[in-house]
Amino acid sequence: MKVWLKGLLRWMLHFIKWAGMGLAVLLVFSGSVWVTMKVVMGRQEVEVPDLVGMKPTQAERSLGKLDLKLKVESYSQFSDTIEKGTVASQYPIVGSRLKRENTVRVVLSKGSQRLMVPSLLGGSVRRAQLEIGSMGLKLGRIYSVHSEEPMNSIIAQDPLPSMEEMPGAAINVLVSLGPRATDYIMPDLVGKPLERVREALETKGFRIGNIRSKYYPWAEEGVIIQQTPQAGFKVKSDAIINLWVSEGME
Repeated sequence: MKVWLKGLLRWMLHFIKWAGMGLAVLLVFSGSVWVTMKVVMGRQEVEVPDLVGMKPTQAERSLGKLDLKLKVESYSQFSDTIEKGTVASQYPIVGSRLKRENTVRVVLSKGSQRLMVPSLLGGSVRRAQLEIGSMGLKLGRIYSVHSEEPMNSIIAQDPLPSMEEMPGAAINVLVSLGPRATDYIMPDLVGKPLERVREALETKGFRIGNIRSKYYPWAEEGVIIQQTPQAGFKVKSDAIINLWVSEGME
C-alpha cells in the first residue's frame, strides 16, 4: 500500500512539473504573439502631421510620405492669421494616429474677412452707395458743408480709404454744397434790355428763371418791365430771378 501511494505521489509531482512548464511556454507564446501584433499594428499606423498653413500640393506631398491621402473640402473658412488658399484646419487633428492609406480632410482659408475701404472722394453719394454696397459695406451718415469743390461731390470720408472694416460696416461721408453764396442787393432791371441784363446776371452767378412776355404800351420789345425779386432786396448770388419782358408797342 505504501509503495502504491509513493508511486501516485511521484506521478502527481511529474504532472505538476510538466503542466507548469507547459503553462510557462503558453504564456511566453501568447506574449510573443501580442507583442508581434502590436508591432505589426504599429507599423500600419502613422502620426498625422501638422498641415495648417500649407498649400494643398505641399500637404499632399507631406501626407504621401506617410502613405496617407488628402481630401480638400468644397467649403472654406475665414481666417485673419492664415493665408488665403492654404490649410486652415484639418481632421484628424495633429498628432492623431491613423492607419496608412486613410484620408486626412482639410479646409482651406478664405483669408481675412475684413474688407478694404475704397476711396469715395470726388464721387457722388449715389455712386458711393452702389460701390460700397456691392462690397458688403453700407453708407452711413451724410454731412454737408460749403467748399470750393464741386457741388454734391464727396470731399471727406470716415473710415479713410485703404482702412480695413468688417462686412456691414458703415462709411460716413462729407458732401460739398459748393462755394458759399455771396450776398447782393438786387439791382433795378426795369427798363433795361433783356440780353444785356441776362449776360450781367449770369456773370455774377445768378440764375435766370422764368421769362414771360406780355404787351406793354410804354416799352419797346425786349425791354424788362417787371422783376422778382424786386430792386433793393438782399439776395444770394445763386438766387433765381424771374423776368417779364415787353412784347413791344402797338
